[in-house]
Amino acid sequence: MEDEFRIADYVSSLLGESQLIRREKQGQGIHVPMFLDACITNHGNLQSAGRYGHKSYQSEPAFPEEKRYLQAADWDDVFFDAERLGIRIVFLSGGEPLMRRCILEKAANHHRIFFPVVTNGSLLDASYMDFLVKNRNLVPMLKIGPDMDVAQTAQHSFLYGRLMQCMELLRMRRIVFGVSICVTHYNYRRILTKAYLNELYRRGCSVVLYEEYVPESPEKEGLGLSPVVRDYVEETLERMQNDFPELLMTMLPKTETEANRSILLREGCFRIDPTGVVHTGPNRCDGTLNVFELPLQEILKDSLYQCFQAARPVRPEMPGYVSYKNAFAG
Repeated sequence: MEDEFRIADYVSSLLGESQLIRREKQGQGIHVPMFLDACITNHGNLQSAGRYGHKSYQSEPAFPEEKRYLQAADWDDVFFDAERLGIRIVFLSGGEPLMRRCILEKAANHHRIFFPVVTNGSLLDASYMDFLVKNRNLVPMLKIGPDMDVAQTAQHSFLYGRLMQCMELLRMRRIVFGVSICVTHYNYRRILTKAYLNELYRRGCSVVLYEEYVPESPEKEGLGLSPVVRDYVEETLERMQNDFPELLMTMLPKTETEANRSILLREGCFRIDPTGVVHTGPNRCDGTLNVFELPLQEILKDSLYQCFQAARPVRPEMPGYVSYKNAFAG
């Protein structure tokens, strides 16, 4: 299986199956999103760039008693419901999701779901490598910061060195992996060059996910993408996909502009945070829907969720955008 496994074929078959199930559910008044972002922890193992926060960084975080967090069994129920409803792509994010291995072990049992695991890679030890070899539906997505250049060998930071080491170990073990790249106003040209993508492919990368930077404060607004730059990125990404058929490439916008909402929510998505609260869109949450109180199917039938989905802008496919559906078409 190791030699024959092709992620494009695998994901394409899952999405074909998903479309049939989701169409059936739509006829029952249940709007099933194309993918789910499962934020399984808010904790990270790095206190700052290049430094571990604690010596016992491989242990799972202890959650405050006053706040209830989803445990492994709870997430297992969510994954089971998602699989039954036709959701076939579930991102495992954080924080650092590798800190909660018990949840990844539950996810591994859901073979009809593709789980990209967004990680900094610092916890990918030999034990985790063995685990990933046996569970092909979990694909590590190594986070590349906006200032990191994989084509530049003169970088000596801890994170850069660890990232390169992870890529080499994953390649040697024949583990399918990808990268998650933060796109800003200052790095978008560099990360969309043939030299950059060639280097990723040479290191064994199979999936490239571009994530649009979301300014954390007014002072950082300049790092965000303007509409003109966003159009350039989307058009370039489509062209690059033709130049690199071996790589699966897509862009995940995160802003609340109408244009991006039409892209991101046309197929539908939502996020569940570690406390079970459902976020019905990027940066959108009113806290009234929680998987502790309602099963996933009931949430998707909930009037609040349906109202939000009905308000989605409906526009034709935007030229230049490589959607998940197209990127994984094989």
